[in-house]
Amino acid sequence: MQTFLRSYSLKDSTGQNIGVVGAITDITELKRVETQLQEKEQFLRSVYDGSEHSIFVVDVLEDGDFCFTGWNPATERATGISSLDVIGKPPESIHGAVEGAAVRKRYLKCLEVDTPINYEECLTFHNQESWWLTTINPLKDSENKIYRLVGTTFNITERKQIENQLKQQKEDLETAIQELQQTQMQLVQSEKMSGLGQLVAGVAHEINNPVNFIYGNLAHANDYTQDLLELVQLYQQQYLDPPLSIQELAKEIDLEFLIEDLPQILNSMKIGAQRIRDIVVSLRTISRMDEAEMKEVNIHEGIDSTLMILEHRIKATPNRCSIQIIKKYSDLPLVECYAGQLNQVFMNILANAINALESSLLEEGLPTQTAENSKSQYPVVNEKTTDNGQLTTNNPQIHIRTQLLKSNQVQICIADNGIGIPEVVKKRLFEPFFTTKLIGKGTGMGLSISYQIICQKHGGSLECISQLGSGTEFVITIPLRQD
Repeated sequence: MQTFLRSYSLKDSTGQNIGVVGAITDITELKRVETQLQEKEQFLRSVYDGSEHSIFVVDVLEDGDFCFTGWNPATERATGISSLDVIGKPPESIHGAVEGAAVRKRYLKCLEVDTPINYEECLTFHNQESWWLTTINPLKDSENKIYRLVGTTFNITERKQIENQLKQQKEDLETAIQELQQTQMQLVQSEKMSGLGQLVAGVAHEINNPVNFIYGNLAHANDYTQDLLELVQLYQQQYLDPPLSIQELAKEIDLEFLIEDLPQILNSMKIGAQRIRDIVVSLRTISRMDEAEMKEVNIHEGIDSTLMILEHRIKATPNRCSIQIIKKYSDLPLVECYAGQLNQVFMNILANAINALESSLLEEGLPTQTAENSKSQYPVVNEKTTDNGQLTTNNPQIHIRTQLLKSNQVQICIADNGIGIPEVVKKRLFEPFFTTKLIGKGTGMGLSISYQIICQKHGGSLECISQLGSGTEFVITIPLRQD
């Protein structure tokens, strides 16, 4: 038992000591609790000092300001800044005015939501930018007031670099495809259809060979990777205490993260390679422009290939929501036609529909959605029509419908719910060089060439049905067989 003795002397009226009064208190429980607190503090200190992950502590002052209490040795190693150099300093003193203001904003958000928050941030230490995945946990006092923020952060610079490289590669591919599409349109409108067909087919062929090589080897690479990872895991199971050099290297390369992330990277590469293969198929379909003879083809394949090429314009952008593609295909037989030229008609009409919808969105200020909101390649919604078949939904849509007529003709209808076309403009749509676009934005040849292809080359008809404010529909009708 541990005790605490407190004594007082007793004095008489003359000030002479006449006795002593004492009190003995049993403080055994108090000492036990004190010891436990010391042990817990030592434990937390050992975790704080010994952790391989960066930990930092920020005090919330009475006036709402923030100042660093310090950070652990792992943070010192990661940043090159001693904990003693940050004690008592606000975020701006550590990270600079711009980054410090961003850090302060996140601390304020943690106070506002009153719960832990996670975020990625880019910080600069010794003129070197690095990316961090940070978690902040608020600590509260007995009055339920947040008095301290404890943060843990992980350096994800290498991961961000890989992400940026993949993003750049994707953007480069999209740019290359876009440039190819622009070249395609220019050549078609200049009636160089044969040369364009050869160009696209050649490019598709040149892309297809290395892509098939990559795609074919990805399966083997994945199998080899799985074998190697299984071997590593078996070594880990059998050799629980490997040499120090192996342990240090495993920590340096973050072996556990590598084991988890490498299969995901290979899977992403496989998805990307398959995407390129799909684009190659579409390019080959579009490249039929140079075919001089009519052939029996699947009309739906031509439409879908055109949509694939135009996907970059269909999906959501920072300035507008995605365009929903509503397809209602009938069971059509093969159609005898000039496939490449017919695909060019689809390209012209679909591109014009996209332009109309973009103009409608700008004028009406419709709500936007992000690309992440759409899981499918082309967002599809339930068909909404009135009694007369007009599209009534406010979302930007392109409706594609095909059917076989009793007169042995095939009909393709492409409708949008954009701003519509004034009657005075509609009368001149198929005139050569007529355009409502700004100079440099269009030649006025797209619909004129389309009219020639449908009416003169295929003996069909091309009709525009539109009313200002009610959208536009192009109706293509061609014979199933050419005489």
